[in-house]
Amino acid sequence: MSGPEAQLSLACRRALEAHGIPVSSTETMGVRGPCGVTPGIADLIVLDTLRKRIAFVELRVGKGKLTLAQDLFRRCVAWAHGEFHVWRCVKDAIDWIEED
Repeated sequence: MSGPEAQLSLACRRALEAHGIPVSSTETMGVRGPCGVTPGIADLIVLDTLRKRIAFVELRVGKGKLTLAQDLFRRCVAWAHGEFHVWRCVKDAIDWIEED
């Protein structure tokens, strides 16, 4: 990932980490597919241990839409009662942090 989405990723990760929320990035995990990362997996995996929740976050700048694989992943997360979010700006991350 490079350009505006890389900048968004860095800003979101910094905001989360500043609040003590661990975050893992799948963006640089390498090869996608059967020998690598699951196609469609979200860009960030966020573990809010204080509130006992996990969120999978896809980063999108502008009006970018989810791919078919990303939408399938989103549906799988929902089926498993997880959280899936699309964040388009760092404010989305901050709003998530401040949710009650």
